[in-house]
Amino acid sequence: MPDLELQELETSPVGDYGVNCFIRKSFSGSNGCKLHWHNSLEIFHLISGSLVLSIGNSTYTLKPGDTAVVNSGELHRSLRFIDNTRHICMKIPRSLIDSSGIDLYHTEYISPLFSGRITINSKIEGDRELQFCFGKILKCLSDKPRGWELLYKSFVFRILSVLLGTYSNKKEQYLACKYDYDVIKKTVDYINSGYVNRLTLKSLAAYSGYSPAHLCRKFKQICGCSPIEYLNIVRCANAARLIERTAHNITEISAKSGFSDPNYFSRVFKKVYDITPTEYKAQNNKLTK
Repeated sequence: MPDLELQELETSPVGDYGVNCFIRKSFSGSNGCKLHWHNSLEIFHLISGSLVLSIGNSTYTLKPGDTAVVNSGELHRSLRFIDNTRHICMKIPRSLIDSSGIDLYHTEYISPLFSGRITINSKIEGDRELQFCFGKILKCLSDKPRGWELLYKSFVFRILSVLLGTYSNKKEQYLACKYDYDVIKKTVDYINSGYVNRLTLKSLAAYSGYSPAHLCRKFKQICGCSPIEYLNIVRCANAARLIERTAHNITEISAKSGFSDPNYFSRVFKKVYDITPTEYKAQNNKLTK
C-alpha cells in the first residue's frame, strides 16, 4: 500500500518537549511516501523488521539496530516496510539545540549542521551507543517516571553527540551544491502539488530555470531518478490511493492521477508497482471483503 497513512501510530508524538518522536508499526510489504524534506534533523532507528529508505540519490536498507539520518533540508522518502516493521522516527528542530546567542557551540556545530555545511552519514549500522540511547528513550516513553522529560531530552543530546562526534562530515563546495539542491527541491514540490496537471520535461525545466538536459542531470544526481520518472511515481501513488479508497474505474483513476492515456497509465503503473492497475484493484477488493 503506497501511503504512510497505512501506518499504525503506537505512541503519541512527544512534541511538547521540543522533539517529535513517534514509534511506528507498519504492515509488511507496505510502501512509503512522496519525496519531501523539512528543516528538522530526522532520525530513524529500526527496532524490528526491515525498512528501505531513499535519502538523496541513494537507497538504504535498515535491519534491527541500524540508524538512518536525514539531514536538514535533505530530500528523502520511505520506500518499503518489510516483515511488520517497528521503528522510532524522531524529528529534532534547530530550536531545541540552538543557543540564545552566537557562541562557539553555535558556530562549530549547530549552524553548520542545519545549513548543510556539516552532514551526518545517512546509514549507521549497529552502533551500540545509539542502540543504548534509543532503548532508554523507549523506556522513558513507556514508564514515564517523574522527571522523564529531562531524561528523555538528555538522551536526545547524547544521540546528537554520537552523531556529530563519530559520523559527521564537512561538505566541500557547499554554496554551489546548495543552489542546485534548492532548485531541485522547488521542482519536486512543484511536481508533488501539480502532478494532475499536464507536466512535461520542458515545462518542468522552464519552472526550474534550468535547461531540460541540465535539469535531468541534476535531478538524477540528487534524487536518483529523472523528473519524469518521479512524476510517474507520484501519479501512480495517487492512483493506488484512489483504487484503495474509491469505486472509480481504471479510466477515471487514470485521468484523476494526471494520465491522459489509460494504456500508458497501465504500463507505467506496472513498471512502478510490478502489477497492473486492474490486478491491484482485484487484490484490494479481496482484502476489503
